[in-house]
Amino acid sequence: MTAARWAAEIRKMNEAFPWFRPFELENRIGFTGKLPASTGKVYSMKVVAWKRAYPAMPPTIFIEPKVGANWCADGSLCIERNWEAKCSFAQQVLFAIAYLDEQL
Repeated sequence: MTAARWAAEIRKMNEAFPWFRPFELENRIGFTGKLPASTGKVYSMKVVAWKRAYPAMPPTIFIEPKVGANWCADGSLCIERNWEAKCSFAQQVLFAIAYLDEQL
């Protein structure tokens, strides 16, 4: 992940989901925030990527509390999605919103 790409991801997230906050851990980067569902319940969400693998590999999506049965062994959301290097963290939040809408 280049510094320019990370800055662009932060800009996109600030525009689309300004209540989400970026974070950087040793080898990982991502965003964390709350998603209000159509039912009124609020879900905590994290979108996390490995610094060295992004954007070649998609980030993982974590939602708490879990809804439905589509969860990987690491606790991330297990959904099919198209991923290209031009995709973004903001798109992953949209996938999570769509998943919650389908499940609720």
